[in-house]
Amino acid sequence: MPALLPFKRYRYFATGSGAMDETLAPTETTVGPNGVESQAVPFILFEVRLHLSAQGADSFSIALDSIEGAAHDTVLYTISMYSKTDISVLYKRFFEAGDKLKFSLPNVDEVVWGLEVIWMLDGNFSSFPSR
Repeated sequence: MPALLPFKRYRYFATGSGAMDETLAPTETTVGPNGVESQAVPFILFEVRLHLSAQGADSFSIALDSIEGAAHDTVLYTISMYSKTDISVLYKRFFEAGDKLKFSLPNVDEVVWGLEVIWMLDGNFSSFPSR
């Protein structure tokens, strides 16, 4: 049996009580001869968690803003939060360097929300098949 390789997971947290308009666009920062540089990197989305302080009447959505252009942008997930205060969406999806994920909730009821996104840089986990 092959040995399991260690990997580093990343977590993005956001909270608010107004409309949610959050964007995840992973980058890797390096220090080189030109100073500090950030570069978009491929990533793997693992989980999205959302908590509302009270039931809301809005829909929560996750959309892809594709590096390939508007013709490839798509809504990946949407769910009505009516009668819900918690969701957890599990993924194992690959995204290209430069792709952005947008998380939105109109939040007309102005409930307090907490968003957590868990992802990993694509190059950190070599046991996944390459594209």
